[in-house]
Order: sequence, then C-alpha cells, then structure tokens
Amino acid sequence: MRLAAAFALLSCITALPVRADHVPSLAVIVEFEKSTPHSLDGMRQRMDEMRREMRHLLGPAGFSIDVRLRSEVKADDSFDDLLMVRMKGDCSRMPDPMLVDERGPQALAYAHVEGAMNIQPFAVVACDAVRRAVESALWGGQKGRRNELMGRALGRVVAHELLHVLAKTAAHGRSGAFRASLTGAQLISDGLAFDPRDLALLRPVRAAPEKR
Repeated sequence: MRLAAAFALLSCITALPVRADHVPSLAVIVEFEKSTPHSLDGMRQRMDEMRREMRHLLGPAGFSIDVRLRSEVKADDSFDDLLMVRMKGDCSRMPDPMLVDERGPQALAYAHVEGAMNIQPFAVVACDAVRRAVESALWGGQKGRRNELMGRALGRVVAHELLHVLAKTAAHGRSGAFRASLTGAQLISDGLAFDPRDLALLRPVRAAPEKR
C-alpha cells in the first residue's frame, strides 16, 4: 500500500521532457517514517545539509536539485525527473554506541526494480543502518555535529540511489560516492564526490531531446 501510494503521488506531478538547452530539475520528495516533535529542529538541520550535499554531488552534472518533504509538494508542481524517498526507521535518534558493531552489515538504501532491470523512481533509505554507520565513525568534536553529519550521510546515500535511477543502471563505480559500499567514515568525510566517469552516465539524460 505504501509503494502504491508513493507512485500515486508521483503520477500527480508532471514530469517534463528535457530539452538540450534546458537545465533539468531533479525533485527528491522525502517522507520520514518516524518524526517526533522533539526531533523537528534536528530534522530541519539534517534536511538542509542533505540538500547541500546532493547539490554538491550532482551539481557538476548540470542539474538543479530540489529536495522537499512530501508535505511540501503540490499536485500541480512539475519537474524533469523525480525520486520518491522513504526514510524507513528512525533518522533522528542516535543509537547506543555499544550496539554499533553487533548487528552485522545492512544495506543503507535501495531503489525499487520492476521486471529484469526496470529501475523505478522510488527508493528506501534504512535510517537505522545509516545512523549506526555514522555513529561508528564519529569521534571528538564530531559528536556535537551529529545532525549535520547525519544529513551529509543521508545526502550521499540518496544521491547514490538517484544516480542509479537516472542512469538506469544497477552497476556501481570503482571509486567515489558511487561505490558499491561506503563506510561510516566515508559517509561523513569532507570532500567525497562522484567519480567523473560515473557522472558521465548522466550525460544522455542531461542532453535528451524533447519528446513531442
């Protein structure tokens, strides 16, 4: 039902064809599974940092990035490309550090696929897994920047899935933010970027002729 509702929302928003002389807009619509009143300020900070990080990662490919909460989307909004992201679990509460390394590896996020290889514009981020990865990498003064660094990590995870969706590929890069896996330290490090070879996968999307 949640997946069907997400696609129903996407179908109400116009996806425009991309012209060669047009700067394409990418809309990332975010829905948090859990949000409590005491965590709202932290959520805003994480959203702001997530926006900054996604623009940093995808800006070099020539895209305009618009990250919004699902509640902020209007039915008559229009974008060139869309990604619906469900933040599953609790993105606000930091875990008990004693549990960080006791649960084994877990995927940080995934995009939905239909058929053999039809990647859909719908992704799920495992907030609990991202939080554990971030917490395991924090040290010293970074612990006072949890919301900022969690937002940075979420931005990198979502940008990674967005590249899968736009490039319509399940493959991964050899380096940078499009690697098959990222450590907690890489998720919060300064200066992580997509390898230019991975950004090149978006050129056909960026220069696609207008459909009539």
